[in-house]
Amino acid sequence: MAVLDLILRIAWPVLALFFALGAVFALAFVSRGAGRVDADARGATLGFRVAIFPGCVALWPWLLGRWLAAKRRGGDLSSEGRQT
Repeated sequence: MAVLDLILRIAWPVLALFFALGAVFALAFVSRGAGRVDADARGATLGFRVAIFPGCVALWPWLLGRWLAAKRRGGDLSSEGRQT
């Protein structure tokens, strides 16, 4: 059990830091970034923003990459990879 205790002592703080950073990121992303990454999210309601918040917390590294890519391209990425 000592190995499991060691793993948990390392994993819990790492997970706590990951989700704390995710919560801070998600606050910024749902207020500003979502509309820049996806045009459909522009002008979204408060209910929509509350609904996407948990996903933004969990997926913040990927969303940060998408947000930065949209910023570099000067627009949104909403049409990237979609087939019509």
